Amino acid sequence: MNPSPDDKAADDPKDHSADTDSPPSPSEMLALVVNWLRHYWDAPRHKAKWTEGAMVVLTLMIAAAAIWSAWIFQGQLTQAQKQFEVADRPWISVDVSVFSPLAYDSNGIHMTFKIVPKNIGHSPAQSIWIQPTLVIATMGDDLRTVEERTCQQAIAENQASEVPWAKYTLFPGDSYVQNTGVGVPIESINSKWERFDLIPIALVGCVDYIFGPASRHHQTGFIYEVLMRDGRIPSKSKAPIAPELLGLRPMGGQFAN
Repeated sequence: MNPSPDDKAADDPKDHSADTDSPPSPSEMLALVVNWLRHYWDAPRHKAKWTEGAMVVLTLMIAAAAIWSAWIFQGQLTQAQKQFEVADRPWISVDVSVFSPLAYDSNGIHMTFKIVPKNIGHSPAQSIWIQPTLVIATMGDDLRTVEERTCQQAIAENQASEVPWAKYTLFPGDSYVQNTGVGVPIESINSKWERFDLIPIALVGCVDYIFGPASRHHQTGFIYEVLMRDGRIPSKSKAPIAPELLGLRPMGGQFAN
């Protein structure tokens, strides 16, 4: 039997079990709101003021969202630039050892240290300037203040120096040796330690350098207590003391920026 002309073939059954409702995306939601406002825009004139106000509010919301997105992007870009600078910049490590005997005489304390800066970073460190100072390190002294003052002095002397051979450039992996003599005047010793045979001293230093087009100054600081190899404090009566009998102990002032 043939079907009548009005009869229609039934649609093929389809499985809708996999369909799920998903929330509209921000762009879809914005399109819905705009279409909804257009409906009222085409309405009679007595509704025009309301729709104009709604459009202004929507425009402000869109502008605010754009500004917020730009602010987030700029923050991410700045952070990425900082991370790149940290990864690609030079870093200076410093190795220090006693080079000459510790001498004590009527002028004070005198000794020489072997200071070896090394570039452990990934770009050249320029205009390297080493600024060490030897101080009497009595209990309660704030040697970090001395270190901060030494680093400021290093920047000032680095900028003022016009002697080419006094400054170095270190490429990644390179190092050099600078033997530097320092001392403590007898007046400084007597003001704190005149009646004692012991001479507690510390080496406070700072390596200053620049890198990059901005030529910003960066430092590596260090503080070492000068001791006998057996851990005792050096004595005036034992001077001169051979360098192989002396050692250095970090005092917590190491930093790099």
